[in-house]
Amino acid sequence: MRKVHVGIISVIALLLFAVIVNFQVDNDKPNSTVVAYEDHPSLDAHQVRIDDLYVEIPFRKSTVDIQKRLANDYAYIDITDQETGEVLFTYGESIGKDREQIVFREIKTDQTTVRVQALLDINKGSGMIIEVIDTVGLFDPEPDHVSNKNVFAGPNSSEFPSEQVSILALFDLEWGDPQDYQNMYEGYIVGVIKDN
Repeated sequence: MRKVHVGIISVIALLLFAVIVNFQVDNDKPNSTVVAYEDHPSLDAHQVRIDDLYVEIPFRKSTVDIQKRLANDYAYIDITDQETGEVLFTYGESIGKDREQIVFREIKTDQTTVRVQALLDINKGSGMIIEVIDTVGLFDPEPDHVSNKNVFAGPNSSEFPSEQVSILALFDLEWGDPQDYQNMYEGYIVGVIKDN
């Protein structure tokens, strides 16, 4: 009789564990809809369209897979390795906005997901970025301590308005144990797709 109870309790514990793990995995990914990626004819081999904005990637578009998703008023672009399916880069943009656009790059590490984000004032008619209104670094989950949290943005030309902006981030993240820290230096280039 005791073995039956232990067996039943073990089965219930395994089922409960499976439900909890499934719930956590599903909550890590926003509910999103995959849509067809449409390139823009004005973009070159290293420029990838998000929605109204584009980013430059270090690979030729023909050598990677590009998937577009829509979720919670954002468009996401996942750049993946064609052979392994590994996500190399994830970029996103707020959608449904006219002039002020949020753009970001997400970087997954062993301990957190980092979002390097900027709020841009854009003009789609001229294809120009008028100014960078704000920049921020976001973490999910938040590290125990962030000793350096800098996000910089500037025009790739000498002044605003500019066709492109470089967004650079420098973070020093600590995770409880002083030996468990991470220095990050990340960046990306963004531009506006000009209305025809």
